[in-house]
Amino acid sequence: MRLLTVLTTLIVTALLAAPLHAAPGRWSFIGPDGGTVCGLAASPSQPNVVYAGLERGGVFRSMDGGASWAFAGYGLEYASPCSLSVDAVRPSTVWLSGGNRLFRSADGGASWKSVAPPLAQYDSVAAVKADPHRASVAYIVINKIATAGKLLRTTNGGATWALVTKAPAGVRTLAIDPGKPNVVYAGALGLFRSTNSGAFQLLRSTATFYVTALVIDPRSSSDLYITALGRFLRSTNRGVSWAPAQGLQYATDLAVSQRLPAFVYAATGSAGIWRSPDGGRSWQPTGPGMYDPLATHVLAPAGSVVAGSASGVFASFNRGASWRSGRGLAGSVITSLAITRQAPQQIYAADLFAGVQRTDDGGASWQRQGPQGLIYDYGVNPIAVAPSDPDTVYLATDQGFFRSVTGGREWDRLPAMECLEPSSLAVDPVDPATLYLGGFPSCGIQGDESCALFKSTDAGTHWSCLAGDLPFPHSGALTGLDPFDRNHLYTNRGDDFYQSPDGGASWQLLSHGISPIDLAVSAARRGLLYAALDHGVGRSIDGGATWTVHAGGLPAQPLLRRIAADPTAPSVVYTADFKTVYRSTDGGLTWKPLGTGLSAVSIDDLKLDPTDPSVVYVTTRETGIRRLSTR
Repeated sequence: MRLLTVLTTLIVTALLAAPLHAAPGRWSFIGPDGGTVCGLAASPSQPNVVYAGLERGGVFRSMDGGASWAFAGYGLEYASPCSLSVDAVRPSTVWLSGGNRLFRSADGGASWKSVAPPLAQYDSVAAVKADPHRASVAYIVINKIATAGKLLRTTNGGATWALVTKAPAGVRTLAIDPGKPNVVYAGALGLFRSTNSGAFQLLRSTATFYVTALVIDPRSSSDLYITALGRFLRSTNRGVSWAPAQGLQYATDLAVSQRLPAFVYAATGSAGIWRSPDGGRSWQPTGPGMYDPLATHVLAPAGSVVAGSASGVFASFNRGASWRSGRGLAGSVITSLAITRQAPQQIYAADLFAGVQRTDDGGASWQRQGPQGLIYDYGVNPIAVAPSDPDTVYLATDQGFFRSVTGGREWDRLPAMECLEPSSLAVDPVDPATLYLGGFPSCGIQGDESCALFKSTDAGTHWSCLAGDLPFPHSGALTGLDPFDRNHLYTNRGDDFYQSPDGGASWQLLSHGISPIDLAVSAARRGLLYAALDHGVGRSIDGGATWTVHAGGLPAQPLLRRIAADPTAPSVVYTADFKTVYRSTDGGLTWKPLGTGLSAVSIDDLKLDPTDPSVVYVTTRETGIRRLSTR
């Protein structure tokens, strides 16, 4: 995968409580809510306190059973927060394991400290579980490559660790008997149990399939529930015998209600959350309101049911009869955005897992428009709205080209460029049916399969290759439209920069040695171009014939990804690398970092408000959309 598609694993340190219209100089989160959930945990003694771990975005905490969320991951850089456990006696103590790291928070996630269990090279902390009755007592499983692991226990909050027993190889999940805290269960290639610190004994073999979910009824510790390769099994006698479910075809996670006897919930991975009122004997799907049926995690604290999916957290306060999306979960993966010229408060965002999202009030509220579940492309997924028609929206992915003429309410799925990873999409400012699509060929370098630049004159139904007399047709291409002449185009090929005066029918070499990663054609001055390069920012005042490159104030190796030019002020220009946005007010000669509150994120898109270019937007792979006013 090319550089633009590489995902970082950095965790957010941005404050989520910023107001919708942030003060000048500070980036504010404007949504959309969401994120890929990889772990959930609740406090047994304070069931309204719930924690969610996101694959990208860090840890979030809810104080109202999952209805609203706030960031709780300060100090967790480079941690994958997918295994969480809350101390039952001291609910402000939270444990987190991820990879070869273990963390502990003593203040409900306000801060975290690294805990150092005895790990050898290549060891990993597979799971962490707090003791259900004793404060400062917790268990972890350490997995080793292709050999048996270790079960360790701390009785002093992680200061020291003692070996309990050897653990089965490849443990995925851990559970402690709520009635007998010295009884520990482990899910690996089968279900295992250790009694009174003794060796693990196999209770149920699952052949070559790992146990991915393991829960114990908090009121009846003889009732166990597991899933292996999606198959659900239940035991009412501590694992002596097992029975399958009726009606439940597949499950990825399980939860037993802390309040309702015999109520069990299952995340199905593809059909939302299912519910069993009789201890797992029979199952039915829960009610409407879950926008994303790809639910992979579930939790059932006393007052609610909380579900985690690829696009966020959903909460139900009526046993799953209806669901609502959690607010404030700032972990959505937004790859690109488009702002309408007629109504700049109307923004379309390409969400990697939730499809296209739209706001009509500048981010105060968002609606999921679709095509939900059809993106899942880790590329750029460029989205564009027609300048002359705010209801005409286009979305390009390597799995299909999508078109909406109803403002995102309905979508047509058109054939994809099978051998193109799209990176740029431009719409003719006058004719919304004329489109230009550039990207990176991915199938080879022969014939049409190697084309990197396409044109459509019928709104994406048919495409023609614009390679023409351009060399290196297999290299990546971007598209730049001249705002002073709709038929004047720019593109790159290898280390060369070209122009077309006739809508791509013919091309002329302009300059050598300039290969923009991104291009901004100024609307403030004819012939003024800015280019984001891998070693600085290029500036041309003669339509791309000659260039000067400047990097004053930029990092030594900036690796710039995006650039945007103020359409009203020719000397004001913005650029961004993976983590920082920079601003120049002298035509790119010198640069300064822009704003505060934007750190440790992966920036994918950079846009200016078309009616107020002092307002800047960025999209990120971990923290949704951020906005800043330079006034």
